[in-house]
Amino acid sequence: AVERATSYRVFRAESDGGQFREIGNPATTALDDRRVEEGRLYWYKVRACNTAGCGPESTVVTGYAGRPPAGPTNVQASDETYADKIVITWYPVPGATHYQVFRDRARDGTFPTVVGIATQTEIDDAKALAGILYWYRVRAC
Repeated sequence: AVERATSYRVFRAESDGGQFREIGNPATTALDDRRVEEGRLYWYKVRACNTAGCGPESTVVTGYAGRPPAGPTNVQASDETYADKIVITWYPVPGATHYQVFRDRARDGTFPTVVGIATQTEIDDAKALAGILYWYRVRAC
Protein backbone atom coordinates (compact mmCIF):
# COMPACT_ATOMS: atom_id res chain seq x y z
CA ALA A 1 0.00 0.00 0.00
CA VAL A 2 1.08 3.56 -0.62
CA GLU A 3 0.92 5.91 2.35
CA ARG A 4 -2.05 8.35 2.13
CA ALA A 5 -3.48 6.61 -0.94
CA THR A 6 -7.27 6.33 -0.93
CA SER A 7 -7.62 4.54 -4.25
CA TYR A 8 -5.58 3.11 -7.10
CA ARG A 9 -5.90 3.28 -10.88
CA VAL A 10 -5.01 -0.02 -12.55
CA PHE A 11 -4.02 -0.16 -16.22
CA ARG A 12 -3.54 -3.16 -18.53
CA ALA A 13 -1.91 -3.66 -21.93
CA GLU A 14 -2.39 -6.71 -24.10
CA SER A 15 1.11 -6.75 -25.56
CA ASP A 16 4.64 -5.74 -24.57
CA GLY A 17 4.84 -2.05 -25.45
CA GLY A 18 1.11 -1.96 -26.17
CA GLN A 19 -1.34 0.77 -25.20
CA PHE A 20 -2.44 0.72 -21.56
CA ARG A 21 -6.14 1.11 -20.75
CA GLU A 22 -7.60 1.68 -17.30
CA ILE A 23 -9.39 -1.45 -16.05
CA GLY A 24 -10.27 -0.55 -12.49
CA ASN A 25 -10.18 1.90 -9.60
CA PRO A 26 -10.06 -0.15 -6.38
CA ALA A 27 -9.83 1.36 -2.90
CA THR A 28 -7.48 -1.47 -1.88
CA THR A 29 -4.25 -2.87 -3.29
CA ALA A 30 -5.99 -5.75 -5.08
CA LEU A 31 -7.95 -6.04 -8.29
CA ASP A 32 -9.39 -9.26 -9.72
CA ASP A 33 -9.04 -8.92 -13.50
CA ARG A 34 -11.66 -11.25 -14.95
CA ARG A 35 -11.68 -9.84 -18.50
CA VAL A 36 -8.81 -12.01 -19.67
CA GLU A 37 -8.37 -14.91 -22.05
CA GLU A 38 -6.83 -18.13 -20.79
CA GLY A 39 -3.31 -18.71 -22.02
CA ARG A 40 -2.50 -15.02 -22.53
CA LEU A 41 0.04 -12.76 -20.92
CA TYR A 42 -0.97 -9.25 -19.84
CA TRP A 43 1.03 -6.19 -18.73
CA TYR A 44 -0.09 -4.07 -15.76
CA LYS A 45 0.81 -0.81 -14.06
CA VAL A 46 -0.79 1.13 -11.20
CA ARG A 47 -1.08 4.70 -9.91
CA ALA A 48 -1.85 5.53 -6.27
CA CYS A 49 -4.37 8.35 -5.80
CA ASN A 50 -5.91 10.58 -3.14
CA THR A 51 -7.79 13.90 -3.06
CA ALA A 52 -4.65 15.74 -4.23
CA GLY A 53 -4.42 13.64 -7.39
CA CYS A 54 -2.51 10.58 -8.54
CA GLY A 55 1.15 9.76 -8.16
CA PRO A 56 3.52 8.37 -10.79
CA GLU A 57 2.95 5.06 -12.53
CA SER A 58 4.41 1.91 -11.04
CA THR A 59 6.83 -0.28 -12.91
CA VAL A 60 5.18 -2.63 -15.37
CA VAL A 61 4.54 -6.21 -14.25
CA THR A 62 3.12 -9.16 -16.16
CA GLY A 63 0.28 -11.51 -15.35
CA TYR A 64 -0.62 -14.79 -17.02
CA ALA A 65 -4.23 -15.88 -17.40
CA GLY A 66 -4.79 -19.56 -16.82
CA ARG A 67 -2.81 -22.48 -15.58
CA PRO A 68 0.85 -21.99 -16.46
CA PRO A 69 2.85 -24.77 -18.09
CA ALA A 70 5.40 -26.83 -16.15
CA GLY A 71 8.73 -25.28 -15.28
CA PRO A 72 11.62 -25.50 -17.74
CA THR A 73 14.37 -28.05 -17.16
CA ASN A 74 18.11 -27.97 -17.80
CA VAL A 75 18.45 -24.26 -17.02
CA GLN A 76 22.08 -23.29 -17.59
CA ALA A 77 24.07 -20.06 -17.51
CA SER A 78 27.31 -19.34 -19.31
CA ASP A 79 30.22 -19.22 -16.89
CA GLU A 80 32.73 -16.50 -17.79
CA THR A 81 32.25 -17.33 -21.48
CA TYR A 82 31.45 -13.73 -22.41
CA ALA A 83 32.98 -10.52 -21.07
CA ASP A 84 29.81 -8.43 -21.39
CA LYS A 85 26.90 -10.77 -20.61
CA ILE A 86 25.65 -14.07 -19.21
CA VAL A 87 23.66 -16.29 -21.57
CA ILE A 88 20.89 -18.32 -19.93
CA THR A 89 19.46 -21.35 -21.77
CA TRP A 90 16.86 -24.05 -21.01
CA TYR A 91 14.87 -26.83 -22.64
CA PRO A 92 11.58 -25.84 -24.31
CA VAL A 93 8.31 -26.50 -22.47
CA PRO A 94 5.37 -27.84 -24.51
CA GLY A 95 2.56 -25.29 -24.60
CA ALA A 96 4.70 -22.37 -23.43
CA THR A 97 4.41 -19.19 -25.48
CA HIS A 98 7.19 -17.35 -23.66
CA TYR A 99 9.47 -17.50 -20.64
CA GLN A 100 10.14 -15.08 -17.78
CA VAL A 101 13.72 -15.06 -16.49
CA PHE A 102 14.66 -13.89 -12.98
CA ARG A 103 18.01 -13.36 -11.26
CA ASP A 104 19.25 -13.28 -7.67
CA ARG A 105 22.62 -13.29 -5.92
CA ALA A 106 21.42 -15.94 -3.45
CA ARG A 107 20.51 -19.52 -4.41
CA ASP A 108 17.48 -19.49 -2.11
CA GLY A 109 16.65 -15.82 -2.67
CA THR A 110 13.39 -14.22 -3.78
CA PHE A 111 14.66 -13.60 -7.34
CA PRO A 112 13.43 -9.98 -7.52
CA THR A 113 15.38 -8.97 -10.62
CA VAL A 114 13.60 -9.57 -13.92
CA VAL A 115 16.17 -10.29 -16.62
CA GLY A 116 13.51 -10.28 -19.32
CA ILE A 117 10.87 -12.13 -21.28
CA ALA A 118 11.95 -14.53 -24.01
CA THR A 119 9.98 -16.28 -26.72
CA GLN A 120 12.86 -18.68 -27.40
CA THR A 121 14.88 -20.84 -25.00
CA GLU A 122 17.73 -18.38 -24.54
CA ILE A 123 18.19 -14.89 -23.16
CA ASP A 124 21.17 -12.60 -22.57
CA ASP A 125 21.68 -10.92 -19.20
CA ALA A 126 23.73 -7.89 -20.26
CA LYS A 127 23.21 -6.13 -16.91
CA ALA A 128 25.04 -8.76 -14.86
CA LEU A 129 28.23 -7.47 -13.27
CA ALA A 130 31.54 -9.23 -13.84
CA GLY A 131 32.91 -11.23 -10.92
CA ILE A 132 29.55 -11.73 -9.19
CA LEU A 133 27.88 -15.12 -8.84
CA TYR A 134 24.23 -15.07 -9.94
CA TRP A 135 21.44 -17.64 -9.75
CA TYR A 136 18.65 -17.76 -12.33
CA ARG A 137 15.08 -19.04 -12.43
CA VAL A 138 13.01 -19.46 -15.57
CA ARG A 139 9.21 -19.56 -15.59
CA ALA A 140 7.35 -20.96 -18.59
CA CYS A 141 4.17 -19.09 -19.55
